[in-house]
Amino acid sequence: MDEESIRQDRELARTAIRGLTSCAEQIARQGKDDEIEQVRSLADALGLYWGVDETKDWTGEFDTRVQRVRLGGNIPRRCSSLIQLKTVKGLSRYAEEMASAQGVEEIKRILEIPDVIRCLGKACKRGK
Repeated sequence: MDEESIRQDRELARTAIRGLTSCAEQIARQGKDDEIEQVRSLADALGLYWGVDETKDWTGEFDTRVQRVRLGGNIPRRCSSLIQLKTVKGLSRYAEEMASAQGVEEIKRILEIPDVIRCLGKACKRGK
């Protein structure tokens, strides 16, 4: 894989993490903690897999933003259609990479992705 492809994958991962965080804010507004944990786990896995920004605490930011919503102090921003699309693309790219690099060992993680994509769609519809 060349450096440009790696850079593009990392940027896509960053965008997907942002989209997943916005999704989790919408879910927190509904009080569905089990769904939030699944989204958080996947956002964390994306960041770790592509080595996205060691200087930024993505999981910490995720937790802070979700907690603000839970406490009623922050009305979550809606996810734009473009961010939703890039989030799905990032999750699909991650699944593709995991399937080719890890194979059967990561099948459980790969099978979580369609559930999270459905969750993303529902959360964004709820936020409208």
